[in-house]
Amino acid sequence: MTSEVFDKFTIELDDDYGTNHRYSIKVLNNNAKKLWNAKVFWELYRRQEDRNNRYQEFKKSWTSRMEYFENKKQEKKSFQNPAKVGDILYSSWGYDQTNIDFYQVVKVSGKTIKIREIKGRQTESTGFMTGEVVAVPDSFVGNELKKIVKPASDGYAVTITSYADAWKWDGSPKSYSSYA
Repeated sequence: MTSEVFDKFTIELDDDYGTNHRYSIKVLNNNAKKLWNAKVFWELYRRQEDRNNRYQEFKKSWTSRMEYFENKKQEKKSFQNPAKVGDILYSSWGYDQTNIDFYQVVKVSGKTIKIREIKGRQTESTGFMTGEVVAVPDSFVGNELKKIVKPASDGYAVTITSYADAWKWDGSPKSYSSYA
């Protein structure tokens, strides 16, 4: 049996497991607090080549995963808040229906913004209990909310609730439904 420490894992390769002459790979999490949480996976193979391929695949995927998270961390660290006072954000959320909420940025400081909910106006009815809505700037209906700005693929976003994020609105009508 050979054993290797790789990042936070111990990888054990066994070339003669039992009387069936199977090849095994066992990956253990070195950071596990409890013994029963330590085993990540344990697999048996009839061919050594298959086991070795799985070993290389695991190392490659874990390395790729760590690079991804490191890049995300650097991106977050270097992120500059692009929000400006007056920006309008929209949030699309719902279960069995699509709700659209609009927010306007009223204050920007560091990596946070203060926003207030604003009214939306229906522009078109596209069917039974469905339509399109646009924001009505400066028509405030809610109190100020302080939110942390995070990078998004199209600029920035904020988390409104556990089930809804808001993104910068491009000015185009947003589709909604209200049949639930």
